[in-house]
Amino acid sequence: MVIKQGMKGTAVADWQSFLKSQGFAVKVDGDFGKITTAATKEFQKEHGLKDDGIVGEKTWEAAKNAGHEPSKPKENGITAEMLRKIFPGTKAELRNRFLAPLNLHLQEYKITSKAEVAAFLATGGIETDYLRTTVEYASGRAYEGRKDLGNTQAGDGPKFKGHGFFQTTGRYNHKRVTQATFAKLGIDFEKEPRRLAEIDIAVESALIFWRDNDLSKWAKKKDFFGVSGKVNRGDAKKKALHYEKRLALYNKCMSVLPEKIFS
Repeated sequence: MVIKQGMKGTAVADWQSFLKSQGFAVKVDGDFGKITTAATKEFQKEHGLKDDGIVGEKTWEAAKNAGHEPSKPKENGITAEMLRKIFPGTKAELRNRFLAPLNLHLQEYKITSKAEVAAFLATGGIETDYLRTTVEYASGRAYEGRKDLGNTQAGDGPKFKGHGFFQTTGRYNHKRVTQATFAKLGIDFEKEPRRLAEIDIAVESALIFWRDNDLSKWAKKKDFFGVSGKVNRGDAKKKALHYEKRLALYNKCMSVLPEKIFS
């Protein structure tokens, strides 16, 4: 497989994910642009290869020797048209930022059934204001001094306001996300809370939370009440805030998504 500037898709996202793991400042957005090309050239230089920015056989081999195992994601999956139907009020440039990370990481974490994907999209969809943002709109001042959130230092409220696909809030919860994801992501969200708002990190950290809390147990049974309660209230038996909105979005996801999303 050869990928290069101008190409898009999950294969590109997979390569970007590898570059990011090697310390290069690239976004995992599935769009092979100038920044990905520049990072690819640097990687090639570091490994004594021709720095043409094209990921061909020799570059893949160097990546493999560096520990990369291509996930071989399929090019089917969630499409821009599906997201348009589910989130019609959100601008295309905002909702489509999630396409490549979703298609890459949902498969990586084996969240692939219609019921699971619908529950994941609906939960994150409400928390991100229908894929418009991964940062809470409010200033966070209302969280200042909230010891139940671990906000014990001056400025913790605004610093640790909601970030991510599931809107992690508070110093304590940012620390918990760090503990759960550090082995995979290598980021201390207590020191750099806004990193949790980066689209690919937001999606993958939410999937790690999903996996660690076995949310598929409820999703596969189409128990969306349990999924949303666990994410939003920390308890599958508690009703999530704005549950009616969440349920409406879940039902829309179930109506739009095909029975088989990934082959």
